[in-house]
Amino acid sequence: MSDAQRLMEIVGPELMQRICQEFAGEQIYIPKRVPDPHRDVHIIIQFAAAQKLGATCMNAYEQCADETGLSVRRVQQIVAGR
Repeated sequence: MSDAQRLMEIVGPELMQRICQEFAGEQIYIPKRVPDPHRDVHIIIQFAAAQKLGATCMNAYEQCADETGLSVRRVQQIVAGR
């Protein structure tokens, strides 16, 4: 069974039609988890709190990465607003 067939079984024919219209011919990335819209805000607050408690920038990034399961680089990007 192809990926397209598997996706259509999951979302149904109407939503599959909309997906095809929107992304026709493109490759799209599907994350392993449903994105949490509040995650980035939480990470920024967590980072600021770690620094306020005396952590260096790198230690604050590492703490946030450990607690969220993200890479240090991704945490740095989130804190920088990217």
